[in-house]
Amino acid sequence: MKLTLSGELIPSDWAVVYRKHGYTSGFYCSDDVRNAISNLEPGEELLLEVNSIGGSVFGGNEIYSLLEGCANPTRAVIQSLAASAA
Repeated sequence: MKLTLSGELIPSDWAVVYRKHGYTSGFYCSDDVRNAISNLEPGEELLLEVNSIGGSVFGGNEIYSLLEGCANPTRAVIQSLAASAA
């Protein structure tokens, strides 16, 4: 499965509000990674395509922990930028 992490890393509760108001791009959150991991088939690779200015340190730490605990293979490809918490 491919997951694109593009834009600013924001807290998950902010993402809920943004999406409720119709915003769908320019940000991502740790819940996006959590949902992708929970939808993986056994043995399926999670490919993260990153193009991010960074953002929430807490969100970055949560994503790190999620990826560390993921039983599936994971791979990250930096598209152009992975700054700060990204």
